[in-house]
Amino acid sequence: MSGEKYVPDSSLQSVFLRCDNRLNRKRYILRCLTVSVVVSAGMVGLALIADRLSGSAITAAAVLLWLIAFIPCLLLTIRRLHDLDKPSWWCIGMFIPIVNFLLLFFLLFYRGTKGPNRYGPDPLDI
Repeated sequence: MSGEKYVPDSSLQSVFLRCDNRLNRKRYILRCLTVSVVVSAGMVGLALIADRLSGSAITAAAVLLWLIAFIPCLLLTIRRLHDLDKPSWWCIGMFIPIVNFLLLFFLLFYRGTKGPNRYGPDPLDI
């Protein structure tokens, strides 16, 4: 892997829906914020039309919005862990109280591995 160059994501699917490769801090934060804005807009839209929907329809829409947020955030977290040269199973920490804050701190503030690692070339070597 030492001779490979990092290839930036080129499509919307590769930006949010892949778990291979690496993702540096800046891209991780910006992409998580994008997912948050989209889901927040969906929740506002759901709140605006809530009086016209039944309780089960509101629940179904809220679960759908949760999935829309959860899947990309999980995949982004996996890619960020790969940049830190950590295995994907560390994502389990997202579901453990206290550990989830430590994991978030680790993902947001630690610099990724310099140079290539076992998950791919360095995303800062563009």
